[in-house]
Amino acid sequence: MCERFPARLPILISSLLCAAGFFVMLFLGIYGSLPFFVGLALYALGLATAWKGSLPAHLRRLAGLQAGLLLLNFTFYASVPLLPLVDLSLALYFVLLAGSSLLVFRLRAITGEQLFLPLRFLALAFLILISLSGISASHRKEVLYFVGMAAAGLACWYLVLNALRGDFRGVLWILRTAFWLGALSSLAAVWQLYSESFKVFYFPYLDVRDQAIMQLWELVSRVVGTWQHPSYLGMYLAMMLPVGVYLLFQDSRAGRLEKILVWLGLVAIGAVLLLTNTRSSALAGSLGAGLVFVFAVFGQGLKSEGQRFGARFAVLGLAVAAGILLYQFVFVSEIYSKPQASRVDASATIWGRFLRTDSMSTESLVQRSELYKLAWQEFVSHPLTGIGAKNFSYAVEEKFGQGTDAHNVFLQFLAETGILGTLSFVALFLGLLWSMFWRLLYPADPELRLLRLVLFVELLLVLFDSQFNNPLFSLRLVGVFWILIGAFYALPKHEIQNYKSEILNKSQSDSKS
Repeated sequence: MCERFPARLPILISSLLCAAGFFVMLFLGIYGSLPFFVGLALYALGLATAWKGSLPAHLRRLAGLQAGLLLLNFTFYASVPLLPLVDLSLALYFVLLAGSSLLVFRLRAITGEQLFLPLRFLALAFLILISLSGISASHRKEVLYFVGMAAAGLACWYLVLNALRGDFRGVLWILRTAFWLGALSSLAAVWQLYSESFKVFYFPYLDVRDQAIMQLWELVSRVVGTWQHPSYLGMYLAMMLPVGVYLLFQDSRAGRLEKILVWLGLVAIGAVLLLTNTRSSALAGSLGAGLVFVFAVFGQGLKSEGQRFGARFAVLGLAVAAGILLYQFVFVSEIYSKPQASRVDASATIWGRFLRTDSMSTESLVQRSELYKLAWQEFVSHPLTGIGAKNFSYAVEEKFGQGTDAHNVFLQFLAETGILGTLSFVALFLGLLWSMFWRLLYPADPELRLLRLVLFVELLLVLFDSQFNNPLFSLRLVGVFWILIGAFYALPKHEIQNYKSEILNKSQSDSKS
């Protein structure tokens, strides 16, 4: 190991410089453009250090770091303006995409591999056809924002795919990073619930509008942590439940201590997911985690090992029970102790929201039926190109006095992008489903096959939640989603023998020591 350290030193320095530059930009950029550009210089120096003489494996490590920094940027989003029309974290998004692009093209130059761009024509058609919605849009800036958001998300897909192609360890790094950021998001939400100091810490990173939005959510006893909206936090946590189940039961490199920490992370994520009061996300996360658990147990030849299955079932059952008890007897009690408790009724809990149907609630099924009706009316009046991407909330505000989304992805696309944009969206996601499903059938190592299933489940979760919420209209969730899709396509086709050999060597050296 000592002999290999000098060879790893340049990439270690590059990684440290990139990470240091990122943290300077994110955490000090709120004090002006000068700290941001100082951080940008450090980041660029890190990339330049890795440019010459680095091995492909080292460049992939650095590219994996970029994906982790992107996830961190989405989790801890700083919306204070940096430049006109560009907030701090949006600028960081562009910087990280540019850095990832440079690393990918450097990798291609060294290895001679061609870029792999699956479904590229469907993706291009999607971007072009949703752009046409600007023809009749009353707010064209919103159309530009949505097209840019979609393009950046697709860029995340292709960059992660080509940077980590065939790198099982790199994909696992992304999943671990995403999971632990989910656990940290849960802790941030709990901090918000219990202490005003959370706002003292986080408000300097938010613009005035986002500060007001967070305070409005607190009035109805819903936490958002660093995610701006309860449904965004809920969806991210729901996506992390299947990942946590995989890390708990199937990650062959994790030691006992890490498994215990993953179990605690699952408890925290599950409890805070209930605390967000997002019904569709709670259902999606539970079903996804259950599906991964079933395949983790019965897909690995353990069907006849009743005791081992019973032990694993007990471990997961204890996590579920602990999460529900933590939510019901700790978090809910805190909700009703707040000064605004007099404004809160039984629907402040997720159980109450499942039962609530009064037409005065913007979140109820009765109210949403009005949104569905309005979305259909807007589509009928603008059937070809719609009223403009991200413009439906203005139509809702004009009719009901307060803007919101259609809470159904197909009706939202019909209203905003017309039949052209909707068909392009359906074609792209049907192509994804078909392509990813067939990759699930590849003969492969059991652990590799299960990891493919975990990432396929992420696609299903987002599509399920999109029938009731709007995850595909959030810049942050769109970025996270496409990074995970890129991780799916980056996985090796058939085996992960190099990774298995690493684990075997590690266990043998541990036993000798």
